[in-house]
Amino acid sequence: MFARVRRALRSLRRSQMAFMAVGLVVFFVVTAGLFWVLEHDHPGQRGLLETPLDAVYWWLITCTTVGYGDIAPKTQGGRLLVGVMVVVGVGVVTTFVARLGSMFMERRLAQLRGHGRMDQLAEHIVICGWHDDLDGILRGMLTVDPGLSAEGVVVINRLGSERVDLLRSRPEFSGLHYISGDYTDRADLARAGVERARAVLILADPTDPGADAAALLSVMAIRQLSRRIHVCAEVREERFVGHLLQAGCDEVLHLGSFRRALAAQVVLSPGMGNVFAALLESDGGAYLQIEPVPAACRGRTFADVQRAYAEQGDGLVVGVLENVGNPYDMKREALREAQMAPDISQLVSQLRAVKEKKPNSPVLCPPPDHPVGERTCAVLLRRRRAERQA
Repeated sequence: MFARVRRALRSLRRSQMAFMAVGLVVFFVVTAGLFWVLEHDHPGQRGLLETPLDAVYWWLITCTTVGYGDIAPKTQGGRLLVGVMVVVGVGVVTTFVARLGSMFMERRLAQLRGHGRMDQLAEHIVICGWHDDLDGILRGMLTVDPGLSAEGVVVINRLGSERVDLLRSRPEFSGLHYISGDYTDRADLARAGVERARAVLILADPTDPGADAAALLSVMAIRQLSRRIHVCAEVREERFVGHLLQAGCDEVLHLGSFRRALAAQVVLSPGMGNVFAALLESDGGAYLQIEPVPAACRGRTFADVQRAYAEQGDGLVVGVLENVGNPYDMKREALREAQMAPDISQLVSQLRAVKEKKPNSPVLCPPPDHPVGERTCAVLLRRRRAERQA
């Protein structure tokens, strides 16, 4: 009901602007044409009012109240026309300009309050939900990817723009976009430009008891819009991990699992907590990075990859990430290759292998003869750029 009323009001505003624009054009044609007819033959206008373009220039100068005075009426009819324009024309033009400015201001305010559309964005990051540490997450994202800015991030939730406005009050987050809506609804996700996004992060709000179920619904809605976007979600209950993966989520973060594993490592291996902290902190001495293996190493072994990076002195290779890329495209490509198998038994085995492929599968410290396929990235441990330059 309310959406229908908003659409009707929006349509009415558009029709009013169209009516005003048409009226302005008619007023311009009539008054500029009359001035040309009344004045262009007058001896006093020689050298000043030679072409219809001069009449257009006179009309703009008069209606905008600039009034240079270089083209002035010489006839009684021209003076009467100028009097009408001063009384009527200036009001029409200023009203139209003010209404146009008001329309743009309303649109800008609507975008700031989350009621707009992100049609102008592409390859951006969409963050669904809310977390009290969102500023820390954003700061970490901007640190990890120097090419990313707040203008390339869209936050979507139903909490209102007040919290996002607090983030936007900080200079580094001033360009942050916001969509007020339900991130489990396809229409609101489409307003956030999910189809053109680079990735989606779904946060688990600790204050929302239904956050995990909402994350599952959100993944299903996102996959209906796009099967190629990278989707990762945070959950509080471990039982939702499998459901999210089956729904098409690429990566699921269950903080409880990380906490248990880290606690065990820290207790049994003193100093391990400091090691993880140094790797994860943005100002640590080293960091982990994933990048495609050199083209010359594809189809060869892990030892060849280690040798290539050792010669460059550009990081320590600690493993590989296999089956990298969009799972949908990867499986379609593998199915096309499997269909070219010469016999049915080989076809069945290849189809089984396709089904068992796990996207973005890490293999840490593999043996030297471990094969490196086409869709493989190197997992590197690198020093910070400032320390490398020093």
